[in-house]
This record gives sequence, structure tokens and C-alpha cells, in this order.
Amino acid sequence: MYSQLKKKKSPDVHPLIPKGQFSNDQKFYQELTQKLWESHPTDENIELSVDVPQMQTKRAQPYLTEENNLALENRKLKETIIQMKLEMKSKLEADLLKQKNEFQTILQEYVVFIDKILQDKKDLQLQLAQYQRQDIQENKNELIEQLHFLQEENFKSLQQSEEFSNKLIQIETLLINLEEEKKIAYEKIEQLRLQNLQLKQHYEEKLQNQKQQHYADIKKFESIVQEALDKKDFKIQKLKEQLSYYTDQF
Repeated sequence: MYSQLKKKKSPDVHPLIPKGQFSNDQKFYQELTQKLWESHPTDENIELSVDVPQMQTKRAQPYLTEENNLALENRKLKETIIQMKLEMKSKLEADLLKQKNEFQTILQEYVVFIDKILQDKKDLQLQLAQYQRQDIQENKNELIEQLHFLQEENFKSLQQSEEFSNKLIQIETLLINLEEEKKIAYEKIEQLRLQNLQLKQHYEEKLQNQKQQHYADIKKFESIVQEALDKKDFKIQKLKEQLSYYTDQF
């Protein structure tokens, strides 16, 4: 068994976590951040245009400003979520790497200790075989001392094995706690994502209502203007008819 422990290499990462996940996630979130910046431009380079009459530009400005603020706030929330994910990934990666190094150190010490015990036992067995070929009575006391020494070493090895088992249990407990923390962190991130989605939907509905109201105001204004123009055209037509009448008279 000790030879299997000696030959067996410890895994690069925790068996519950795929190899290379953290480095791949780091690259993925960097690319995602770049895409978010490109898909949500800043206030300096954003361009919006609304097809309204010239006299309505000042009335449309509040809606454009709020739409810009909504886009900026949405981008900031996404950046906050991405930053939290990156920080949580880095923390979990560092903690797991630390636990892995500690486990490897303990395992190496245990293998060296077992090798030493087995070598001592082998030496004692060789000595015992030599003593058996000699006078048993002359070497009885020394043989008893060697046997006592072997018993003490075996007892120590059992103690070391128990301590090693306790350390393994502690490491497993720490890994379980890390998994729980990781789960809680993902739940918090999901809550933030849902809150961001709800906030986005709220502002989109509000903006849509304001656009509809603005469109209704424009239509109403256009109707008033058109009515005034129609009345004006009617008066002009009447004047033309009167002028034509007087012209025909003279």
C-alpha cells in the first residue's frame, strides 16, 4: 500500500473542479468584459437621434438623458458582477492550491516515514535471522530488546497514521467548506443578475411609456398645427375668391 501511495501522484486540482477551469474562466470573463464595453458604449461616443420636429428637441432631451443613464447604470452593474466573479474565482483558486500543497507535503512525509519503518523492520528481521543461527540463550535479552523496539516503532507508526488520518479529515472538511462558499457566492451572483434584469425591465418599461407619451404629444401638436394650417389655407382660399370676384367686377 505504501508503494502505491508513493507512486501515486496527487491530482493537480480538486477532483470536483475540472483542470484548467480557473484559467479558462479568467480568459472568458476578460473577453466578456470587452464585449460588454463594445456593446454598451460610453456617454462620450454614444449617438442617439429622435425624429421629432425642430421645436420639440428640448422636450425630448429628458428622455434621451434618462436612456443614456439607463445604459450607463446597466453597464456598471454588469461590470460589478463580472468583477465579483473574477475575485471569487481567484480566491477559490488560491485556497484550493494552498490546500493541495499542504496535502502533498503531508503525503510525502507519510511515505518517507513508512519507508523508514519498513526499512527498520527489515533490518530487525535480518538481525533476528542472524541471532537464530547463534546461541539462543546468549542473544535472548538482546532479541527481546529488539522486539520491544520494534513494538514501540509499530506503535509510533500507528500514532502517525492516526494523525495523518485526522489531517486528511481536516483537509476534506476545508474543501467541503470551500465548495459551500463557492455555492453561496454563485447564488449571490445569480441574485444580482436577477436584480439587474428586473431593474433593466423596469427602466425599459418606464422609458417605453415615456416614449409613447412623447409620441402622443408630438401627434397632438402636429394635429393642432395641421388644423391651424387648414384654417389658414381656408381663409387664403376665401380671400382669393373675393379678390377674383372684385377683379371680375372692375
